[in-house]
Amino acid sequence: MTGRKTDPGALRRENELLREKVRALEAKLAAREKAGAGSPPGGGEFRTIFEKVKDCILIETVDGRILEANQAACRMHGYTREEIVGMKVRDLMPEHIARDMPEEISETSLVDGYYIESENLAKDGRRIPVEVSTTLVEIGGEKRVIAILRDITDRKRAEAAEELRTARDELQVRVDKHTVELARSYEMLRKEMAGREQMEKELRESEEKYRGLFNISPEGIMLFDLKGNVITGNDRICQLYGYSHEEMLRLSLNDLVPEELEGHFPRLVENLRKKGDLFFISQGKKRDGTIFPAELSAGLFRWKGEVSVQVLVKDITRRKQIEEALEASENRLRSIIENSADGIMIIDKDGVVRFVNPATERLFDRKAEEFIGRPFAIPLSGGETAEIVIERPGRPPLTAEVRVSDILWEGLTAFLASLRDVTARKDLEKLKDDFIDTVSHEMRNPLAVLRLGIGQIEDGLRDSASEDHRQILAVTLREIDRLSRLVSNLLDLSKIEAGRVTLKRSLFDLGSLVADTSAKFRGTAEKKGLVLTVDAPARPIPVYADQDRLHQVLTNLVGNALKFTPAGGRIAIAAAETEGEVECSVADTGPGISSRDARRVFDKFVQCSYPTEGEPQGSGLGLAISRELVEMHGGRIWVESRPGRGCRFAFRIPDHRSEESLVLFLDQLLRRLDGPRFPLGLIGFRLEDPAGLRRGWGEEIFSAFSRKLFQRLGLLIRNLARSVPQCWLIEGDGSTTFAAVLRGGGPDEVRMIHGKTLGGLKKIRFQHGGNPLEFGLRSAWVAPGRGETDGPGLVGRLRDGLGREEARVRRSRSRGRVLVVDDEPSLVKLLLSFLQREDCETESAFAGEQALALLERGHFDMIILDMGLPKMSGYEVVNHLRENHRTFDIPLILISGHEIDRIRLEKSGAGATPVLLGKPFDFGQLREAVNRQLAVEDISV
Repeated sequence: MTGRKTDPGALRRENELLREKVRALEAKLAAREKAGAGSPPGGGEFRTIFEKVKDCILIETVDGRILEANQAACRMHGYTREEIVGMKVRDLMPEHIARDMPEEISETSLVDGYYIESENLAKDGRRIPVEVSTTLVEIGGEKRVIAILRDITDRKRAEAAEELRTARDELQVRVDKHTVELARSYEMLRKEMAGREQMEKELRESEEKYRGLFNISPEGIMLFDLKGNVITGNDRICQLYGYSHEEMLRLSLNDLVPEELEGHFPRLVENLRKKGDLFFISQGKKRDGTIFPAELSAGLFRWKGEVSVQVLVKDITRRKQIEEALEASENRLRSIIENSADGIMIIDKDGVVRFVNPATERLFDRKAEEFIGRPFAIPLSGGETAEIVIERPGRPPLTAEVRVSDILWEGLTAFLASLRDVTARKDLEKLKDDFIDTVSHEMRNPLAVLRLGIGQIEDGLRDSASEDHRQILAVTLREIDRLSRLVSNLLDLSKIEAGRVTLKRSLFDLGSLVADTSAKFRGTAEKKGLVLTVDAPARPIPVYADQDRLHQVLTNLVGNALKFTPAGGRIAIAAAETEGEVECSVADTGPGISSRDARRVFDKFVQCSYPTEGEPQGSGLGLAISRELVEMHGGRIWVESRPGRGCRFAFRIPDHRSEESLVLFLDQLLRRLDGPRFPLGLIGFRLEDPAGLRRGWGEEIFSAFSRKLFQRLGLLIRNLARSVPQCWLIEGDGSTTFAAVLRGGGPDEVRMIHGKTLGGLKKIRFQHGGNPLEFGLRSAWVAPGRGETDGPGLVGRLRDGLGREEARVRRSRSRGRVLVVDDEPSLVKLLLSFLQREDCETESAFAGEQALALLERGHFDMIILDMGLPKMSGYEVVNHLRENHRTFDIPLILISGHEIDRIRLEKSGAGATPVLLGKPFDFGQLREAVNRQLAVEDISV
């Protein structure tokens, strides 16, 4: 028999009964054979068993001939015993199975028996699915095959029913899927039809709009067929060429262009087909023969289903006239520039020279070709003036005054540098300075001799001289002192105007300077019967300036007040902070000055009032010198007065919170630094959205918070730095920037201090009324590179960093934002639940790459990291964290089911010390680790 062969071991339980029956028959046959019965079973006990068995039994020869069949076999196949005995087994099989069955089955294949599922054929043609189990036995010395068959029709029907149900379910799924797809397709079709209707509507509206625009367009519009004949034209085109609509429709392009352009239409159409729309300048011919310049725009256009050529025509006669006038003006301007006595250079934004005039060539003694296309460093930005020295080979150097203006050159931003030879003026100024120096020196010697000589005479004649003589000597001494002050003031003013006075800036308390100055004059005021008061806040007023020069200004102002205030009057000295500046003022109750005199009181040699009795006449230079010194500080000085109501002189200069003062401080510091190391760094912090915080909290809370925040920043940095840092508060554009200047360490130390300061800030929480204050803080650090001695550049780099970086510290109502990284979802879920109960904001990742991507997009206050991640290990993640300046200091809790390799972990570099937890761990250990890494100090505002 043949059929689908099945592994007997897999179906052992299912066919054990059949095998038992085969073994029973074998035993019976063996017993009969031993008893001497050599014939096939025919009666007796064996025959009863043989007939009563419910399964079909066939006894066959090795070549497949049936020797015996029981009643069950006869019933199943529909044959009588007489009919079935003698038949071949293949006669009981369908043709397609019998065809594949060999004529004779080898005894070797029957020794161990076999089991198959097949089909048998009944006498009436029915196909019967059967299980067949065979074995080889000896009966009467002959090899016989016993085959036990079981009708498995019911089982096959059940299997078919199950397959039918499965197929039906699959079919239902497919039907449901196709139903959904059909519904989706229907919806898409509906939307497409709606969109098509909308497009058709828009197309109609567009056509109507085009028709309206066509008729009212300020530009002339014509349509031509492909032979060059006019199809239509709008009102403007008819006005432009001087034809009526009816006349226009009878014309071709050749009628509308000069003779030399006739016949060019076919080439125009060909170019439109190749290149698309064209824009060009040409000419048009009006009805009266007038030729005019025209700007044309042409393109292919479908008109009533036919391809046509649309041409837009614009009369540019006026524009041509303007261009010609501009060209003439440009020629005149070029002539002026080329004949100018001043050198003129155009330098683009990259510092490359684009133009020089002949005066520049003469000034530098170089040809224009040596300038054009080459870099030229200008010493200042637009709107400023400076002086440069021009070295000329074989000739004396020149001094040129350079003024730079921002201009547009060929449509791009550039600089116009105007250079004027001021060598002769500088020589004259030097002669004047030398003269003043010489005269001052020569006058001081005799003045010193006179002062000492007359002083000795006065002292020697103190008792014997008459009152008149003593008055004469006193007046003479006062005049000598006045002349001496005049000489000193002349010398100071000359040095200031010559630019030979440099400010020696330092950070000091303006309130202390005011107190010291008032103490100096208090005795004089009391002798004169004046009340001298000081009004300054108790807290320091820090200012970055030249203390000696500001003392000189304040002395001049107080000295003038003492000079012009009569006895019984009052003098008030005040100091205060303003928005980004400090102000100092001296007010008196003297006679005051008129508004006309107030406008020139700071000019040289101007006397607007007379001193009180007994006071000498001044030189008129003190206020002029004061103005120069205040303006050197970047400030301004003014007077407020009304005749008979006294005067108030005041000046303001930038305080230490201004960016200018920080730049000046860095410039001086950088110039003093040398050596292979660069012991200087700058760390900055800036609050995000300070205007929003002010609105949300109120000005009082915001001011208190800012003060405590910046105090804590200064304290953190001071505890980390090797020297006391200089701290600035730079206010402007609605924001406040805290900047700390560090000295004594290189870039690595600056970076370390910056990182540890951030770490310290993350452990601080500001509160008001028990409620945490939410804010974001940006930070950045910079250190000068080799040879970098530019304060503005250093501050600019810090400003760029603060504008570019995201907030490095974010404080909210939660204890912090925690990232959990583990490839075990159930553990991640438990960790997130625990952290949320601990008032933490959470995020999760299941791989190292995913965690790094989350860290790129946002800030985290702590990371819980599994070291045994599958692809990128936890050690690799730690390496990435430590190499990134934004993440190197994030506190870590490292967990692992294996022992953590501490040596490998240390190779990741310096950073926040991690907490190590071995799996399994309990929530008590985890809570202790979280509290350690997210420990927060509360500061009340």
